[in-house]
Amino acid sequence: MEIQKFGFYVLSKLIQVEIWVFLVGLMSSVFFLIIKKKINVRGLLFEKTATHAYSPERVQLLILSLIFVVVYLIQVRSNINVCKAENLPCSLPDIRSEYLLILGGSNFAYIWGKLSSIIKERRSERA
Repeated sequence: MEIQKFGFYVLSKLIQVEIWVFLVGLMSSVFFLIIKKKINVRGLLFEKTATHAYSPERVQLLILSLIFVVVYLIQVRSNINVCKAENLPCSLPDIRSEYLLILGGSNFAYIWGKLSSIIKERRSERA
């Protein structure tokens, strides 16, 4: 029975290493392609209309998404520390409903702004 537990332990560690190698490889390839200008991030925060002005909807969506990612990663790290200290199996922390409402509202504001600009553009084309 002890050999079987050791086998599962080794297998789970191997899977963890494979996942980390995959994620690091994926992030490195994306950053490499951004640096080599194969992925265009130049107009990321600009409107796709004739004015090419900054889009406040895109800026707020990006900022709130980055804040959410940082907060969630901090929660994951503290959850790992608690699991190791208490020798418990680790799991991902629950996402609080307030965060989901904020992200949902942010996405709604982006979509609303996008739809209103499309409607304005089509009305101006008809006139």
